[in-house]
Amino acid sequence: MRPREIQDALHRLREEKFRLEAEYEENGGEVTDSTLSREQAIADIKTLLFSKEGVDSLGRLIRSNSDDIQGYKAEKKHIDSQIKKIEGYNEWLLGLVNGILEESEEDIVKGNLGYSFTQHTSVTTKVDAKMLKERFYETALSAIRATDIPRDVTITLSASISSLPEGAEIPEWYNVSSVGKATFRKPRKAKEEDEFNVNEF
Repeated sequence: MRPREIQDALHRLREEKFRLEAEYEENGGEVTDSTLSREQAIADIKTLLFSKEGVDSLGRLIRSNSDDIQGYKAEKKHIDSQIKKIEGYNEWLLGLVNGILEESEEDIVKGNLGYSFTQHTSVTTKVDAKMLKERFYETALSAIRATDIPRDVTITLSASISSLPEGAEIPEWYNVSSVGKATFRKPRKAKEEDEFNVNEF
């Protein structure tokens, strides 16, 4: 059986089963010539599907679909890799521009077409999960075990620097880092008429 034939058979099977159920629901389950005809049609399709040729056709169809999935996954992996590469390049460019702005003691630079770069330093805070666990996990677990909470219930520790009182010293389980990355603004509508092609460089 060709792919189109096996797909048509599967479609007919689904359609016949749907119509048979609808008929039984409509006539209160009464067996009629129409329902018998549909029952036979369903049986014939099942026989076709489970013939040696039908089984081989089903197998080839599923294998073909699986091959397509693997192909799409590989394509997605390549696209994701390209996106990550371009994002990384843009991050590097913005860091470079920010460094030049700092060296030039400029807060902002603007072009003629509405583009601009502004000096910016972002601060990120990450929690040292390993230190947090070493410091507090056993204490927190003991407190929970002292209650009627079931023993199969586990805990995961987290911390939020935003919950610290204003002006409080930052605990050692927070890793604070800063990175200079210029903010980029583009015009609402590009003023240049010629397409900018990075391949020209």
